[in-house]
Amino acid sequence: MTSMKMKFKRVEILKTLQENRKNHLEIVREAQVGYREKIQKVLEESLEKIKNGKSFNPFNAFRSIVVPENHIDDYDRTIQMLQMCVEDNIELSADEFQCYVRDQWGWMGNFLLSNTGYSKKAFDYSTNFNPNSDE
Repeated sequence: MTSMKMKFKRVEILKTLQENRKNHLEIVREAQVGYREKIQKVLEESLEKIKNGKSFNPFNAFRSIVVPENHIDDYDRTIQMLQMCVEDNIELSADEFQCYVRDQWGWMGNFLLSNTGYSKKAFDYSTNFNPNSDE
């Protein structure tokens, strides 16, 4: 990424960031539901094995279950900073623009990976996500 910096209208960055937060929260909520359903299913299957005296290894039962990530605090902190900022225009680096406007944070790949198994929206987003894109 280049070290270029430019000034942008604070209200436009704020508006875009709030929309990105909304999308992030939708993925998180959908993934949390899917995660709870997966845990419940594994617990029920495990309990059935225990009741029937079948072999059961708790480590194996839960090994493939990935806890979905949630980075809503990153959005909230940045939104709050922009809301409290007294400047009408703010300077962003290319990296900051990539995060706040293009919604391609450094953690986005892991976030999508941990949520795609539980969230259709995360899966759909991940098919278009290219962390190395400088389109």
